[in-house]
Amino acid sequence: MVSFFRNCIHYLWLIALIIIIMLASGYFLIIREYKPTYESSTSLLVGKSPDNTQAIETYEVLQTVQISEKLVFDIPEVINGSVVLRKVNENLGLVEGSGQRYTRADFEKNVETEVSRNTRVVNVSVKSSDPRTAQLIASTIADTTQDVVLDLMKQNYIHVIKEAELPLRASGVSKIQLWIVTGVGGLLIGLLAVFLITVVQNNKN
Repeated sequence: MVSFFRNCIHYLWLIALIIIIMLASGYFLIIREYKPTYESSTSLLVGKSPDNTQAIETYEVLQTVQISEKLVFDIPEVINGSVVLRKVNENLGLVEGSGQRYTRADFEKNVETEVSRNTRVVNVSVKSSDPRTAQLIASTIADTTQDVVLDLMKQNYIHVIKEAELPLRASGVSKIQLWIVTGVGGLLIGLLAVFLITVVQNNKN
């Protein structure tokens, strides 16, 4: 009976060849075109600031809270509006100078908004293959949302409580992890090939 482990040593060249083929294929099909993703986030608090330090009447406080609670659910629509997208493109053009537009599809794919449960906080996260672009877009969204709401409500209802920071590390899978997965996959396929060869040899015997 042919030993599987003996065959592994005998067909070590085959295992190595399969690993090399997998690594080469993975590089040309996946790794070469893969771009890491960076994420930058900002948080907005919806609520009116007092115009002065004088005491505020109770009914004014209640009215402000009611407006803020309703407005918080409108903020994601403001962020997804054309005004914010236009400002994003303007700022990207100033920095990159490439003339490449950030399309509606790009916005919907890379920008996520979420209203924190039982709060008046709206969290905005932006993903990009370039960390500076992610930070710039997140900052632009926060600033433009403030301006749009201020123009509509004639009062400042939006406050940035977490500014967008430059992401230093990519999120998701790294290229090193892709190399490891591809190499391990090649090793497993090579061992499977040797196992099948062993089964065939044993059946003949």
